[in-house]
Amino acid sequence: MTRPSNSWNLGRETKQALPLIKNLGDRSAHSRRFLAKKQDIDKIVPGLRVVVDELLHLGGLK
Repeated sequence: MTRPSNSWNLGRETKQALPLIKNLGDRSAHSRRFLAKKQDIDKIVPGLRVVVDELLHLGGLK
């Protein structure tokens, strides 16, 4: 009997982008003196787009 896999097979670009997105979000949420600004977010937009597209695809929403 095989068990269904609970893991997703994420692409290389998504695996590279997720830590950058998480880091920016963590710093914005937990640091008293840091608030992400437009220029901070602009730096991660290409990776954010890749991540969102892939998650939508894996979730069957795209």
